[in-house]
Amino acid sequence: MLSVNRTLSYLTNLDLETQQGDIILNISFFPEERLKEAVKIMKPVFSSPYVMSDRVVLRKSGESIGDL
Repeated sequence: MLSVNRTLSYLTNLDLETQQGDIILNISFFPEERLKEAVKIMKPVFSSPYVMSDRVVLRKSGESIGDL
């Protein structure tokens, strides 16, 4: 799986100046009442040397992230 993630990361072509391009997202769904637990679990992962980014987008049920 690591090689797949590494390959996908090279497909990122975001141009920060124009705010256009593609990025790779890992999307997780969990109940809103378990947000604190989810963040607690994610925190050590984001501080590890294996993570590509420590950015998180939160959306409530019914809201979208891009086309999803």
